[in-house]
Amino acid sequence: ILVLRGGALGDFIVTLPALAALRQHAPAARIELAGNASAAELAVARGLIDAVHSQHEARWAALYERAPLPVDFATWLASFDVILNFWPDPDADLAHHFPLHPAQTFLTASAHPTCAPAAAHYCAPLRALGLPLQPFFTLWPSEPRHLQPGNLAGAFVAWRCESLKYAGT
Repeated sequence: ILVLRGGALGDFIVTLPALAALRQHAPAARIELAGNASAAELAVARGLIDAVHSQHEARWAALYERAPLPVDFATWLASFDVILNFWPDPDADLAHHFPLHPAQTFLTASAHPTCAPAAAHYCAPLRALGLPLQPFFTLWPSEPRHLQPGNLAGAFVAWRCESLKYAGT
């Protein structure tokens, strides 16, 4: 599974419920994300994704051209059974390249939320895979390590995740 999701930390946090749903649906699947590599480390640390690719790598520009993709890049993209796109694609240039083979599922949604809570927007395309809409995710399920002295970033992320959880119910 490859997820295309750009944006800053806050944009990434509202994508966590979708990543959690994918992991729960396919626990043995390899899930990779192309996006904000720093923010995505939260999902790697939690086991939601297996690998991160920076959205700033030059290879991604080929997705916005109508020309055929470079062979090595197309071969790599074809190795994914599911591509989930949250990158802007106003002219459908990116969508034009998918699916790369009949068994590949290409799901896409606007890069900007069209409903509230935002996490619900990013979970909505997963309905096509038969996944229920669950627009919340607890980053730290039991031990409150994020509240240790000096870890203000962790405390903020936990607060935002709890806000999303209650806003979605």
